Amino acid sequence: MLESNEVRSKNEVRPEIGFRSWNKVRSDQITRVREGAVAEKILVTDALPYANGKLHIGHIAGVHLPGNVYVRYQRLKGRDVVHVSGSDDHGVAITLAAEKAGITPKELVDKYYPVIKGALEDFGIVYDNFSQTSRPIHHETARAYFRRLEEKDCFDIREVNQIYCPASDRFLPDRYVEGTCPHCGSDRARGDQCEACGTILDATQLIDPRSESCEGPLEVRAANHWYFKLARVSSRLQDWIGTKEHWKDNVRNYCQGWFNEGLSDRPISRDLDWGVALPTDDAVESGTVLTTSSSRQLRPMSSCAFRLVFATKKDMFTWNG
Repeated sequence: MLESNEVRSKNEVRPEIGFRSWNKVRSDQITRVREGAVAEKILVTDALPYANGKLHIGHIAGVHLPGNVYVRYQRLKGRDVVHVSGSDDHGVAITLAAEKAGITPKELVDKYYPVIKGALEDFGIVYDNFSQTSRPIHHETARAYFRRLEEKDCFDIREVNQIYCPASDRFLPDRYVEGTCPHCGSDRARGDQCEACGTILDATQLIDPRSESCEGPLEVRAANHWYFKLARVSSRLQDWIGTKEHWKDNVRNYCQGWFNEGLSDRPISRDLDWGVALPTDDAVESGTVLTTSSSRQLRPMSSCAFRLVFATKKDMFTWNG
């Protein structure tokens, strides 16, 4: 999300040095040559790295450098480009790292955000807005989306079984749990996947589950979670993607593969203390937070699908039930 006080003016020339001087080439400088021409507006978003450690070369080469090259090219063509990214401050990756470091998730993300931002700038990669998902504006926007979709009956609440720690009186996310894989017998399988055989798992499938975060035996208990009725908009999403002729064939084919398999309703809540609190009384009392996935198995489908849904027109959710 864009914070208006952080978005750089297109008339601002950054005082970059060295090879970063390319960043001085702004769309307003190019469009002066084409007086009277209306510049095409382009929004470029890069994937958000988790703020649980330093960047590695794969982050740069796989995400941020290609985006930066594309933005520079478009600006040289005279187009009005806004380039945004930021740090992903929520999720199990953050809470696990914070617990291991003996600090709060907030302290962890505030420690690594400037490290990540500085590393990108050292490579000459400067965004119009490089934000944090833990900032108030992001929480407010996510909760606003939730309320809008809830009003249009896009959710239902379902009871699901989860791993529970009686000693700490909390449900444990899948990645907090290890146990024996029911498929290959490896005793180091995680609650979301067995690395030994590659099988995608649910934590409740593990044999003799255990957790370093829980002193004592674990239990399986029922919990209520919010599900997004994704299956009901499958045909509309498919039609919308079909209009995106400028997308690469492999991207469209990848999405088509989901439709061929059939989209499933997706959980959008998780029992964590760190995250965007669901704007419901029950959610606040139980410590449930908003997320776009509840395990590695669901993450690719749900997060991408939500981005596609939220990118469509305002009337995307005009159906009843």
